[in-house]
Amino acid sequence: MDLKQIETVLAVAETLSFSDAAWKVNFSSSSVSKQVSAVENELGIKIFERKARSKVMITKAGTSVIPYLRRIADAYNRLNLHVSSVLNDQDNSFIISCPNGFSTLGEERWISDYCRCYPEVQLHQIFADQKTALSMLSTGRIDAAFNMASENILDDYAAYLKHSIFLSNILPEDKLGIIPLEKKNIMIAVSERHPAIKDGKVNLADLTNEKFFFRHFRENMEEDDKIQHFIQACHSENFHPDIKFISDMRNTIVFSMVASGQGIAPLMHCPDFIYPGVKVLPLTKEYYTFTTVVYYLKTNRSTALNKFLDCIKEWLENHPGSH
Repeated sequence: MDLKQIETVLAVAETLSFSDAAWKVNFSSSSVSKQVSAVENELGIKIFERKARSKVMITKAGTSVIPYLRRIADAYNRLNLHVSSVLNDQDNSFIISCPNGFSTLGEERWISDYCRCYPEVQLHQIFADQKTALSMLSTGRIDAAFNMASENILDDYAAYLKHSIFLSNILPEDKLGIIPLEKKNIMIAVSERHPAIKDGKVNLADLTNEKFFFRHFRENMEEDDKIQHFIQACHSENFHPDIKFISDMRNTIVFSMVASGQGIAPLMHCPDFIYPGVKVLPLTKEYYTFTTVVYYLKTNRSTALNKFLDCIKEWLENHPGSH
C-alpha cells in the first residue's frame, strides 16, 4: 500500500462516507472505494462495512488497524518535513505554491522582488489550489504558498484545517503563519461592444445570461479557489454562473473570445497588458478577496524562507494602503 491509499482510508474513517472522503482527498467516490479495497486486500481484513448511499461503518478489525495507519501517515509526513528542511538549508532553494495560472493574484510582483533581492536563491514555483497547498506545506514539500481568502481570513484557513484530518495534527491552526498582502475586488473583462462599457462599471446581477470564461489548467477546476469565490458572489445575486473552461496558459485565447463577444472573463487581478477589443471593468458592488502568503510557523525555518518573509515585509512597508 502507498501513502495515498492510507490517507484515503483515514479520510473514510473520519467521515464514514466514501463521497465525503472523496471531497477531502480530491478523488472520485469510485477511486476512493478502489483504494480502500486495495488496502483491505493487502491487509487481509475488512476495515469498513459498506452501507447504502456510500455510507460505511468501521469494523472491529478496522478499529484496531486505523491508529497504526494514522501513525504511518504522520511519520511519513514528518519525514518529508525534516528532509525538506535539511535540503532547503543545504541548497538555499525556495519552493512556493501559486494558484493555478501564474499572475492569478498578481504574485509575480513579489516573486520578482524576491529574485532581484536574493539572486543566490534557487526559486521553484508550482501551481496548486488552497487545499493541496496546505497539505504540501504540512509535509514540507513547499516553503510557502500564495492563496486567496475572503475578508474573514483566519476563519477561511481554520475551516480548511478543520476539514482535513491530515493537517489537524501536523499543522495545527496556531502553527500557520498568514500574511495578508493585498485586498482586491473582482473585475470583469468584456468586449468593447458590450453594453456595460458606457457605464464604466458592471452590475453582477445583470450578467445572469452571460457565459463566463475561466482558464483551464487541471482536472477538477471547479474546486479552484478563485472560481469558488466568484460562484459565491454570483449566488449572493441569486444566480448560478454559466462557466466555460478554456485551455489557455497565456490568456490570449480567453481574451480573443471575449473580444469577439462570445462571453466575458472574471479576473482577480488586472492584467499588465491590454488586449485589442477588450476592456476590464470593476463591479458596482464589492466582492473582496485577499491575496495572502501562508507558511509554517516552525522554529527551524530555512534561510531562503526567512529571506522571502523579509522581502514580503519590506513590500508591505512600502505599500501601507494595500491591505
